[in-house]
Amino acid sequence: MTRRILPSGPAALLVECDSLEEVLALHDALAATAPAGLVELVPAARTVLVVVDPARLPLESAAAWVRRADVSRAADVSRATDVSGAREPVGVGSTPPPTQPVVVPVAYDGDDLLALAASLDVSPEALVAAHTGAGWRVAFIGFAPGFAYLVSDDWHFDVPRLSSPRTRVPAGSVGLAGGFSGAYPRESPGGWQLIGRTDAPLWNLDADPPALLAPGRAVRFEAVRAVASAAATASGRSGTVRGDSDRAEPPTREQEGAASSSNGPARSRSCKTSAVRGSGTSG
Repeated sequence: MTRRILPSGPAALLVECDSLEEVLALHDALAATAPAGLVELVPAARTVLVVVDPARLPLESAAAWVRRADVSRAADVSRATDVSGAREPVGVGSTPPPTQPVVVPVAYDGDDLLALAASLDVSPEALVAAHTGAGWRVAFIGFAPGFAYLVSDDWHFDVPRLSSPRTRVPAGSVGLAGGFSGAYPRESPGGWQLIGRTDAPLWNLDADPPALLAPGRAVRFEAVRAVASAAATASGRSGTVRGDSDRAEPPTREQEGAASSSNGPARSRSCKTSAVRGSGTSG
């Protein structure tokens, strides 16, 4: 792993990595050994921002801690899976992390589901089954407050972004782009391919923390409603995904620069892992 440590103001270091996998491993390793004075870890697509209280953890000491981070153990832990296939997040500080994945209910009736399934040469049911069957993990937050970029070792599709992004994507839309999945916390522009929608409270300023999904958190999607029959008819496919009562068959990216620093905090434990800064991926 190549780690390039750069200063980022008087109270932070920016650690550049070669890949998202290295970011995840480094984030887990740092979170598992968080020293006193660490304020926040902010993972992004290729970087980890380390924010400290310089009075308690000087930048020189923080840099030495980053260089010593043992990513091999973190990688082993991050590959661990529970019986549902969702990976357990690695702890931060002394407070044990949540051990169960956040379950996000999804009505798989997105506007792009059928065409996307056809382009990937799978049935809509198979695509939904792959989505619900995968154990997802929040890699980082960006693009909009509460927008989580989810990755999974179980997900093997490379989904192209729409050639022409939508100017308005409804809040709660669940989408795919590249190797990521995510859900739009509020209405916004976006170029991801939409496969469903959720009523999960992804962003709530009155909640603590306001973001439902924080970096490192395990996530599982659950089908709750049938695919729109009209869309299935239009494609000539049987697009039925059984809902709660009979749920037996779960069924490019665009680099737009830095993600907004206005993303809300995903506060937890003795240090926080929250909104992305630096390199990011648009929604």
